[in-house]
Amino acid sequence: MLLNIGGHGLGDCLLSLQISQLLTVQGVEHKNLISTRQEIYDVLRYVFGNKFELYKIDESVSEDNAIENNFQILSDLKYEYNADNVCYNVPDLLFTNPLSLELNKYNLSPQVIKKTRVLSDEYFEKDKIVYCGLATNTNGYLYHDIGNLLSSLCDKLSDYTIYFPYVTHWVRDIKYDDNILKINKPNLWIDENPNFNNSMDILKKSVYGVFTCNGPSHVAYHMNIPRLILDPQFHRVVWMSRWKEDYEECIDISTDYNSVSELIYSNVTVPQTTMIDRKIILNMIQSQNKNWHSLFYFKY
Repeated sequence: MLLNIGGHGLGDCLLSLQISQLLTVQGVEHKNLISTRQEIYDVLRYVFGNKFELYKIDESVSEDNAIENNFQILSDLKYEYNADNVCYNVPDLLFTNPLSLELNKYNLSPQVIKKTRVLSDEYFEKDKIVYCGLATNTNGYLYHDIGNLLSSLCDKLSDYTIYFPYVTHWVRDIKYDDNILKINKPNLWIDENPNFNNSMDILKKSVYGVFTCNGPSHVAYHMNIPRLILDPQFHRVVWMSRWKEDYEECIDISTDYNSVSELIYSNVTVPQTTMIDRKIILNMIQSQNKNWHSLFYFKY
């Protein structure tokens, strides 16, 4: 039996679930062990627990990737779970560590694994909600103009609810522009410090999501929710390969809010535009060709 171990943050742990999905299809016996903080594990269990059996192990196993060079940890885990093999999966090591999955043995590749959507067969009833998952405490990952972006989306998509989880602490404090809470728009829902699981329930109902590269952005991918990623690592090859399930959904995080809101408006109201690289649509928007939407309509 194989121990399939994931660790670190929410986005990191999802890699092991993608692998589990593919191993299950092949009938490979395995157990999914998760080495992370309790609050991360609780979210994983809540969102993915109906599909995967997850076993929490001490977060020290993945801290500084300790498992890589610690024979005793490996030995203890194999003994406890009666296993004969181990793979350890986190995006920052991207299948190159000594404990990475034997890809050829299972006829897999990094591309196939990263593109796998583990909730693709789930049905979620939808409401007219655009989920703005812009909370992050990672340096350089906070969008520079959240308030104006939210206001613009409210105006452009007046019959949609623009949902913004206003999270002020996640591991560390998150600092926003104070003016965000002063926005007065009837279709803006600022959810102050929501329960994470409740916020995930709202994500399930959403028809679209805009994110920086954070945990909810990765969850949205697995829920088949069209996304726009305001990418803080735009065009950095290492991050593109390790963290982006679909780089076509990414644009530079420095993009001005008017262009971002117009891109989201186009994706939501002209669904064909979600089938094209967001950067191409952004170029059309910025070209000042006011009739570019007409390219997507056909005459019969």
